[in-house]
Amino acid sequence: MNGVEVFACRNGFARLIATVASSTELAGGNQVFLRRDGDRQWRVVARAPASVDCGDASVTVEMKAVCAGLR
Repeated sequence: MNGVEVFACRNGFARLIATVASSTELAGGNQVFLRRDGDRQWRVVARAPASVDCGDASVTVEMKAVCAGLR
């Protein structure tokens, strides 16, 4: 991994972008949507290309939950 940029982190949810040297994804890397479980462990609930935004029609239920939790 080359780096991680945290877009938002609050209320037990996080949205970040991770870039990898050998990535074939769009410039900017891949988004990772995280949820913190009751045991305080972070869990990846969804991944998406960097071009996907919370309001897009292609957003999954899991991604919507993270986006809502970050408001």
